[in-house]
Amino acid sequence: IGELLDRSPASLSGGERQRVALARALAADPSILLLDEPLSSLDASLRLRLREEIGGRLRAAGMTAILVTHDAEEAFAIADRVFIMREGRIEAEGEPEALYRKPPTAWCAAFFGRGPLLEVLSVEGAEDRPVARTPLGSFRCAPRLERRPASGAEVVHVDAAKGMVAW
Repeated sequence: IGELLDRSPASLSGGERQRVALARALAADPSILLLDEPLSSLDASLRLRLREEIGGRLRAAGMTAILVTHDAEEAFAIADRVFIMREGRIEAEGEPEALYRKPPTAWCAAFFGRGPLLEVLSVEGAEDRPVARTPLGSFRCAPRLERRPASGAEVVHVDAAKGMVAW
């Protein structure tokens, strides 16, 4: 940010202000850094560029940071570990890719934009080709599933084109 040293704060763009704020925070060498919605007021292209930069700078500095955001993509791009909060409680936690690929709850899946989601009323059939009965009908389940859901306790992702579900 050397090129910004001689400029007044009022002349800086939103992205430049965010980079200066991050540099100031890192210069203090804190043991932990809190980033509360650091990219929320920026346009989409700048957000994308800065989230990559912030993640890289934090990793290069070996800095522990807590990032508060409502943007799952932002959290996944920056974080090594994600805690998903719902109504003041931790709904899920883990590595970003693992949480995205296998959301632990229907609420998390919906938060990530995965769906549509349906309640499984019961599961019938052989282990290698189970059939899930849902409020919208019965669907063959993908054989790659690791376990069968308990009746009424799980959700499924429906691929209407294939008539398949995954939970």
